[in-house]
Amino acid sequence: MKKLYLLAIITALVCVFSLYGCTPTEGGGSDTPAPKQEITLTKSEVTLVKGQSDTVTVVSEKKLDTLSLKWSCSNDNVVFYKKEGVNLQLKGLAEGEAILTLKMSGKEIATLKVNVVMADLTVRLPEGKIVLSKGSTATVQAHSIKEGSGDYVWQVSCDGITVESQGKIARITVSDTCPDGEYDATVTYSGNTCTFKIIIGK
Repeated sequence: MKKLYLLAIITALVCVFSLYGCTPTEGGGSDTPAPKQEITLTKSEVTLVKGQSDTVTVVSEKKLDTLSLKWSCSNDNVVFYKKEGVNLQLKGLAEGEAILTLKMSGKEIATLKVNVVMADLTVRLPEGKIVLSKGSTATVQAHSIKEGSGDYVWQVSCDGITVESQGKIARITVSDTCPDGEYDATVTYSGNTCTFKIIIGK
């Protein structure tokens, strides 16, 4: 009788331990969250001269489903963009700023700022020219989007027009004897040259 009683107790203990052995531990199994996929861009901001092209690439630790990548742009008039797999082809269209947004499966994952400028070196003038009368003076300023070395060199194609410069700022003076006409002027800095027009007497 005692043997039967002991056997019943052992059988009951075996069943209890079997039940606990089948219970999943806390935080284990399918409840463990999958590691987050890290996705970045090779550039977060791009500056383009009008007409210039560049490429930005989507970088991921894991293989990407490129069909799930969608780009949108805040200003299509400023920059042309085209997706080619993980690459984004860019081309500057007009001076200005645009924000491109990358989404994957409808979720925003990255943004790219694109600045488009007219040239590496510019002289800001209305309509790209300056109109002066004889004996008058004007001050203009050059702007470079890149830091370089050396001096700003200003030149005008007329002996009757003098240029006094202090770096990127130039004072242009027209003599009383300067013939009426349209003259080319240039400023050169760090290998880049910008040409603009000086119009006298018109």
